[in-house]
Amino acid sequence: LTIANFWQASIFLSFGFKRLIIANEVLDPYAIAEISRLNKSKEAEIIFYVDSLAGLEIVKQHTQDQGEQNLFIEIGTDEGRGGVRDLAAVEKIAKAISEDSRLKLRGVTGFEGAVPKAARDKKGEKRITSFCQKIVAAANLSYPYKSDEVFIISAGGSAYFDIVARELNKFAKE
Repeated sequence: LTIANFWQASIFLSFGFKRLIIANEVLDPYAIAEISRLNKSKEAEIIFYVDSLAGLEIVKQHTQDQGEQNLFIEIGTDEGRGGVRDLAAVEKIAKAISEDSRLKLRGVTGFEGAVPKAARDKKGEKRITSFCQKIVAAANLSYPYKSDEVFIISAGGSAYFDIVARELNKFAKE
């Protein structure tokens, strides 16, 4: 189940959901510590996004010594609202995650719904294709730093299933 923040996660946890993705960076110290505790205890599996070394440092600072964090690197569009825009930064973030035993790189993700000017025409479809190719490139850069868990590549937005499926499927073939 994908939700927006830890407050929403806590509601779904109370209803018995155990596997959650928070589709945002989590920077609240209490939320980071609690997610760390839940993941380590196996009470739940919560994955959330990081999109910068600065954000990752906050996660590290508030993750319990015996805690565990499952992280996606979020890929952003050049004119978008969040996510890593520079592919060189992806590898730096992935490497930094792999160097901390409390952190697990679980994959990369992006929100194709945030791609600007992506109307359902040739130009818009080209923008979506390019963004999905960026996600695949980021996956290739970060894959060597993955945890022992299954590596996940994902995109949300739901308007371009055909393009997203076609392009993200290329990761498995590279």
